[in-house]
Amino acid sequence: MESPEQKRPLPRPHSPPTILETHSDNEVIEEYQVNESSPLQLKNLTENSNRSNNQNLYKLSVHNCRQETSTNSLHRSSSLEHRLHGATSAVKHLENEIKQKNNLIASLQEELNEKSKLLDSYSSQITSAQTHQKSSQLQSSITNIIRKKEKELEKIIKSQQIKIEEDKKTMFRLQELNKNLVIKVKDQEKKIDELEFDSAEKLQKYHTSRNLIEENEHLAVLTRKAKQDADGFKQELRVWQEKYQNLLNSSMEFECQTRELYKANQILNENIIKLLENSSL
Repeated sequence: MESPEQKRPLPRPHSPPTILETHSDNEVIEEYQVNESSPLQLKNLTENSNRSNNQNLYKLSVHNCRQETSTNSLHRSSSLEHRLHGATSAVKHLENEIKQKNNLIASLQEELNEKSKLLDSYSSQITSAQTHQKSSQLQSSITNIIRKKEKELEKIIKSQQIKIEEDKKTMFRLQELNKNLVIKVKDQEKKIDELEFDSAEKLQKYHTSRNLIEENEHLAVLTRKAKQDADGFKQELRVWQEKYQNLLNSSMEFECQTRELYKANQILNENIIKLLENSSL
């Protein structure tokens, strides 16, 4: 908020008024004050600076309020990058404002020096004139006016210096915030890299598991086919075993019959021999 003294227009350097004995003190003072009709643009600069600072602080506050916690790390990283860009812009803007205010202070200091020179010039002119008591009263009035303006300028310079210090503090806070945002962005990038690595590893495990499942399914099909073949072989083996058993039984029966025939043949041969022997007798 501006003080009442800052709202008053400030005079620019001008040539001293000519001292005339025919003019009264009030007329000379009025003439000096009429010549102060072109004020400095310090009021507008101060208002614009305050308005710009308020807008920057408001934008920074709105930008900080927009940061939300999100489960998606990519979205958080993007939000932090936007905040970082806003903070950097605010810092640059504050630096430009500090430069402008430093230039303004330098110009005000120059104007103050010019006012001092003007005061010295007025004093030397009044001293050399050696006029009557009106001249001393005029000198006193002009000196008071100039000193009053000098005090106003000094107050304005002090207020601007205070604002510059506040802007510097704000800039330092924004720089710290900028550093913190950079650290957070790096942390988020690191987390994103870790998530991408984990995702790639999990995807590889998924493909490996999928391949194992497909291989197991293929092995299961082969196992079922082998089991079916084994069942067929077992069935065929049972058939062959039955055939073998039948053949074995037939062979044993044939062997028994062959033995019986052999015995019968021997008995027949013996009988024939006996008959032959009897017939020969």
